[in-house]
Amino acid sequence: MYDASFVSDYLTSDHKRLDLILDSLVKAVRLEKSLELQQSLFSLFKRGMMRHIHWEESVLFPIFERESKLSDGPTRIMKADHSEMSSVLNSLEDTLDHQMDLEKLIALGNCLDEHNLKEKRILYPSIDRMLDQNTQEMIAVAISREFS
Repeated sequence: MYDASFVSDYLTSDHKRLDLILDSLVKAVRLEKSLELQQSLFSLFKRGMMRHIHWEESVLFPIFERESKLSDGPTRIMKADHSEMSSVLNSLEDTLDHQMDLEKLIALGNCLDEHNLKEKRILYPSIDRMLDQNTQEMIAVAISREFS
């Protein structure tokens, strides 16, 4: 199974999936599609984002911090971004029975783009370089458990 870019490839693919859902949600709001569609897309996006954040904070970041001996480095910044994005998601969810806030969605998308770029360029490649086959397999198992 060993693939030197496993983390980068897998989590970047998840970023793309989440980006597609968010883009669909923004389009649905702009085109004033049904509230039910907007709510469904939002729910799908939020669930996916929270799962992705959980993978990173409970599986990847601890490995990065242990291997790099940097607990106050890139992962601190990523966790702060996660906290901010979670707060915006909760705020959007609080108003889900009404019209979705297009400006907040766009701002969230911009924040997510910047965050993903930092992960793609800095964090994920660093983690990929640190992984041996056993650690990579442990990550794959840990992430797969999150689907059950």
